[in-house]
Amino acid sequence: ETEVQSRQSLCVEHAVVRASAEGLDWLLHIDIDEAFLPCRLHPVDFFGSLPAATEQVFFSNLEAAPEALHVSDWFREVSL
Repeated sequence: ETEVQSRQSLCVEHAVVRASAEGLDWLLHIDIDEAFLPCRLHPVDFFGSLPAATEQVFFSNLEAAPEALHVSDWFREVSL
């Protein structure tokens, strides 16, 4: 594991403990350069629509690659 992955793992473990202590039902873990757009629903509506027994949800990650050296808006200027 790299140092970055180790830090991410520690942060996620801390977030899980804290979310549980605060009574949260779901914790969404995404990188800063990612967007969560589940069927164009608000995340509260998306997770609220899942069966109560659901413990985990996995999403496909679409990777984008910049076509220019400098990018101002990753979500508008970078293609899949």
